[in-house]
Amino acid sequence: MEMCYDGALVMPSSYALMSEDEMTYLEGGIAIPNWLVGGVINLAIDVLVIGGVRAAAGFFTSQMKKYGAKATGLIFSRTLKKKLIAKGIATGFAA
Repeated sequence: MEMCYDGALVMPSSYALMSEDEMTYLEGGIAIPNWLVGGVINLAIDVLVIGGVRAAAGFFTSQMKKYGAKATGLIFSRTLKKKLIAKGIATGFAA
């Protein structure tokens, strides 16, 4: 749809005039590069994931020393199955 304005521009009844300084202020501001924002988000995710993996590795290592590798695997499997069934996630898969 093409619009053509041959006459004077008619403003709505509730418009507000802005000076050149106000427009400059609105157009300005701080610019943060996308790579910086992405880097910070990636770092936060990495810290959370790596921290969780390290905690899990430490837990499983201590359990293997205490019960042995095979028993630890069985304990983990049973616990995971109970948690999945309790939450209603993949009931058929967990069984």
